[in-house]
Amino acid sequence: MKKEKRWIEGICKAYCTFYKEEKTELYCGAYRFIVSEFREDDLKEVPDDYWIDYSQDDWILNNICHRCEFFIDGCEFRQSGSSPPCGGYTILEFFRKKRT
Repeated sequence: MKKEKRWIEGICKAYCTFYKEEKTELYCGAYRFIVSEFREDDLKEVPDDYWIDYSQDDWILNNICHRCEFFIDGCEFRQSGSSPPCGGYTILEFFRKKRT
């Protein structure tokens, strides 16, 4: 899977503190999931000022993070809590809460 600019803008650049423009070949498990399960227009529903509350953390951990390449080596959020979660986490939490 190659990162597409339209998804990079809506997921990585918009929500991810780890985003680096020159690292377009890297993507997390949340990015993969969102691209496969959502339409690009769906991302417009996430409010710009949405604050995560970690209420969907168990589901995200078990269904997304455990399959992510960064989970074992490179996810500072899961390893030490020293950084916020990836941008995809924000999007996934919003839609999980919306569906429940």
